[in-house]
Amino acid sequence: MRAAFVFIFAALAMCGNSSTTEAKAVDGFRLAEMCAQSALNAQCESYVLGVVDVYASMTKSPRLCLPHDLDRAELVDAVRKYVRSHPEEGQYSAHSIVLRAVDEKFPCRAPKKK
Repeated sequence: MRAAFVFIFAALAMCGNSSTTEAKAVDGFRLAEMCAQSALNAQCESYVLGVVDVYASMTKSPRLCLPHDLDRAELVDAVRKYVRSHPEEGQYSAHSIVLRAVDEKFPCRAPKKK
C-alpha cells in the first residue's frame, strides 16, 4: 500500500505543472532537469524514492542491494551524480536510469565461494 502511495505521489508531482492532459513518460532529460534544479528538488526526490520503492515491492528477487542504514539523501544524490555523468542516456526512460544509478552505486555482491 505504501509503495502504491509513493508511486502515485511521484506521478502526480511530475504532472504538477502540466498544461496538457496527455500523460507522457518521464525520460532522462526530464529527470536531469528535475534533479539539477533546487526548485524541483521535491520532484526529483519523490520520483527517485517512488521508483525504488515500487521496484523493490514488485520484484521477487532482491535485484536492488541497498544498505539497511541508507539515507534517502544518499540515494537521491547517487542518482543525481549518475545523471550528470551520463547525459548521453537522456533519451532513455527515467525509471531505467534510476535503477542503473542505484545498481552502480550499490552493487550486489556475489556470494562467497566455499
